[in-house]
Amino acid sequence: MKNIFIFFLPLLFIVNCTTITQQDPDYHIIQALQSRHRNFTHVALITLEDEGVHLPAIDLNQSYNEVEPHLDQLIEILYSYPEAKLENLDISFCCHYCNYSPCFWSGGDGWEE
Repeated sequence: MKNIFIFFLPLLFIVNCTTITQQDPDYHIIQALQSRHRNFTHVALITLEDEGVHLPAIDLNQSYNEVEPHLDQLIEILYSYPEAKLENLDISFCCHYCNYSPCFWSGGDGWEE
């Protein structure tokens, strides 16, 4: 059952990512950074790094309470980007999610306080 879930989750995520509309004002890459899901956050950080976005020092081995201020700062920076740049980052995030996400599923997916 877990293997089926692992196979279909990225597919569902891509379909969701490719249907960004006016109804969804938030970008998926920002939602990933706001989630308390370590794997989504990790993929979002990889995407931003690959796209040349300067990242604050974020150690995913720290507790969420220690990482959250850095993520909030990064989200504020992203919201200052033009809409076209955010849309491109969102598309890149979807591609990265399909390529990298299964690599991180061996561990837990949440953060401890």
